[in-house]
Amino acid sequence: MVERTLSAYTRNGRDNNFNLLRFIAAFLVLLSHSFALAIGTSEAEPLRASIGMTPGTIAVDIFFITSGFLVTRSLLTRRKISDFIVSRALRIYPGLIVSVVLTLFLCGLVFHLHDLGSYLSDDKTLTFLTQNCISLFSTAFTLPGVFTDNPFPNAVNGSLWTLPLELRMYASLIIIWLIVLYFSKFQPDSLKVCFTTIPIILLILYYKDCGFKFQENCLLRLVFLFYCGALYYIWREKIPINWLIFSIALSLLLAAAFSGSALFFPIYMLSLPYLILFLAYVPAGFIRRYNSYGDYSYGIYIYAFPVQQMIAFWLKPVSVLRVFLLSALISFVFAFLSWHLVEKRFLSLKKSGPLSFALPKWKNIPES
Repeated sequence: MVERTLSAYTRNGRDNNFNLLRFIAAFLVLLSHSFALAIGTSEAEPLRASIGMTPGTIAVDIFFITSGFLVTRSLLTRRKISDFIVSRALRIYPGLIVSVVLTLFLCGLVFHLHDLGSYLSDDKTLTFLTQNCISLFSTAFTLPGVFTDNPFPNAVNGSLWTLPLELRMYASLIIIWLIVLYFSKFQPDSLKVCFTTIPIILLILYYKDCGFKFQENCLLRLVFLFYCGALYYIWREKIPINWLIFSIALSLLLAAAFSGSALFFPIYMLSLPYLILFLAYVPAGFIRRYNSYGDYSYGIYIYAFPVQQMIAFWLKPVSVLRVFLLSALISFVFAFLSWHLVEKRFLSLKKSGPLSFALPKWKNIPES
């Protein structure tokens, strides 16, 4: 019996569990934020005391692994680099811009109904609008006079902090792509060297303890996991996907977690990409039906935080459970509307490519 590699699974197109995994991850972020936004501290979050991480932290890691894998696949299968840029922009910006504008105006109506003009012209409001709609360089978390008395004060949408890093990862992929184009004329081995070198360098920084630690430096951790996802796609033809490796990796991870071993974090960083990609492709059956319903993870991610803050504002004092349940329901409604009214419609433009003329055409990089 021929062993199936990751490459064999990637040929199935969109018949996978990535949408479902991201949906679950988005709700894990919502769960984690429910603690801080309800009681003002995240110290009581599940798993923090035992392994030093929270469900939200793990969820963000999952986002970056899947993003590194899927975005690398997108870049290498596009016929033009402009198509890749347009594709990423259509996925990120329409839903984000609508969310930022809607959040800004709803907060204005709640907190500044009688002085809406001064609120809209305030420098902080304009900064919130411009920085969050661009999201490439920085994120603005506050609006004037909004949520100042909440248990977790001032922050309007703390979830947006990952987007600038995500966009910079896209930019780094393009830079590597162009370097390979210029120096090696798309030699696959050169591409493999580039994507293998980056995670190795980050691992060296960790093990040499040069002032960087994965558990203390989320930037280093997320860059590593993003490029692990990219690495798995680049080497997909050599990576076996089977239950034995999955079981061993999961067993080692759980043993390290429950034993309090100092090896937990290295094992976590090295095993999580394999575990997630296994779950993305191997489990099949009825769970694949989720793909026919829509992709609501992004909408939940960009709407949940302000929804939770609004619940904490109106219902304070409020329990963690109440914030979680109410915000899960309301955030899903926003995500549903965002997907069907905004995100899905803009994503359909990718097929017609009306903006692809904006950048020069490039030949595709060979996949193997």
